[in-house]
Amino acid sequence: MDDHRAGRLDEAALGYRRVLEHEPHHADALYLLGLIEFKRGKADSAAQWIRQAIDIHPSPMFLGSLGNVLSAMDDAAGAEAAYRRVIELNPDDVDANLKLGVLLTNARRWDEGEALLRHALALDPARAGSYRHLGRSLVLQRRFAEAEPLIRRAIELRPDDARTHAGLAAALVSQGRDDEAQRACTTALAIDPQCVDALVNQGLIQLNASRLSEAEHALRAALEVDAGHAIAQFNLSAVLLKEGRYEEGWRLYEARLAPDVRVDQPLDGNRSEWHGEPLQGKSIVVLCEQGFGDMLQFCRYLPMLWRLGPARLTIVCPASLTRLLETMDGAPSWVLTSDRHDAVDHDFWCALMSLPLRFGTTLQSIPAASPYLKAPEAALRRWRAWLPSGGFKVGLVWAGDSRIRQADARIVDRRRSLHAHDFAPLLKVAGATFVSLQLGRLSRPQIEAIDPQWRPLDPMGEVADFADTAAIVQCLDLVIAVDTSTAHLAGALNCPVWILSRFDGCWRWLEHRDDSPWYPSARLFRQRSAGDWTEVVERVTQALHERLASGA
Repeated sequence: MDDHRAGRLDEAALGYRRVLEHEPHHADALYLLGLIEFKRGKADSAAQWIRQAIDIHPSPMFLGSLGNVLSAMDDAAGAEAAYRRVIELNPDDVDANLKLGVLLTNARRWDEGEALLRHALALDPARAGSYRHLGRSLVLQRRFAEAEPLIRRAIELRPDDARTHAGLAAALVSQGRDDEAQRACTTALAIDPQCVDALVNQGLIQLNASRLSEAEHALRAALEVDAGHAIAQFNLSAVLLKEGRYEEGWRLYEARLAPDVRVDQPLDGNRSEWHGEPLQGKSIVVLCEQGFGDMLQFCRYLPMLWRLGPARLTIVCPASLTRLLETMDGAPSWVLTSDRHDAVDHDFWCALMSLPLRFGTTLQSIPAASPYLKAPEAALRRWRAWLPSGGFKVGLVWAGDSRIRQADARIVDRRRSLHAHDFAPLLKVAGATFVSLQLGRLSRPQIEAIDPQWRPLDPMGEVADFADTAAIVQCLDLVIAVDTSTAHLAGALNCPVWILSRFDGCWRWLEHRDDSPWYPSARLFRQRSAGDWTEVVERVTQALHERLASGA
């Protein structure tokens, strides 16, 4: 604050104090003195003065200003109470509905927040901020197509707001429309070169295009403006992990647990997050997270954790994994459960994908010994009897999980998936028996699009869980899969696996290499141009011809 303005505020404050000397219950003087204190950056003092004014005259204006002050103090409960009192007095107060809607949106109380934002919009359809905040709420809920027209209307009403153009970029990039998103970012950054959300989206667009140095530059610029921006940290972690820069990468990857990045949170209660403290005689619960591939890749750390000597180790994981995880070293002594409520009385908790950070994993120290999983013997006997006894057997996976309710995840899934008929050249390779390992309500039926004479065997209708899939994989000579849980499963079983990776491949496969330090049995076939699977399938088909010809 410049000296001139500070002097004027001092002069005004002195005037109101003189009024209060003669009239201590002058509500307007108390209120205005509170506003001056707020402008001076003294929020605590401001709240005290405004509360005194409210005690005398609880007007909507006074209450709304108290809500603003408390919101700036990060007193969400106090601000909510103030805004609600405004709405009780005047249900059609646009500001109170809008600000309470934003407050509840930030608290992930989606339905309440959205209702208030929509009411504010109905009360004043010409206010750009109402469209922007409602659009932001829908973006946070991953309802990107619904958010887009609202954000575009906000831009029509106020084209000079960089935040709104950045919001449009977020809605577009999450629909896979990176070129349009880039234009929105360019506009936002022309208005405000330090617009954090625009820099974050710029970084994501460049990450999607595998321009890693440019992505890193944009994301670090965002963090210079807002060092605690969780999405910027998370996206930068993907850049660093992709480049094998694990020390900083794992640390920033912890941002995935922040509310801005994910909705599901770790356990409530008083347990401490484990950061490497001694575990002798203690109990710890590990929370499996994200997709099945992530769980299969990082469950390798569970025996390492058990060797630290905890009295009790509980793993919260999907039921479809428990029979397979029971085969791990040390697993008979663990508690495997799918119920988070079974894990409430532990000394520590840890998210599964935080274990590489806790164990200080570098590119050189990846615990790559395999197999670290194996199929149960009963399942192996069953599937050996089901599958053909001779010949070279190849398992196939052509698509990932569509995750219908997650629009951004669907975009990634489309980039990593093929259609079953795209494998047609591969299926004509003589000397191989093909077996479908494909699951999924939408993708498994695609097998019907394959000519019956080339159609793979399909045992997946009789598969109950990952233990069954593991048994089938162990009966095969090779698995060829897009980047899915089955690819990770084959690697964890130390079975030969050829992984078809999209152009903007996942960070775990690193860059510019056709092997994986995580899975010694894996070979990578990367897209050389975005979206082109035809050339990848041609290379895989040639490689399979060579493999069969070699007799390996």
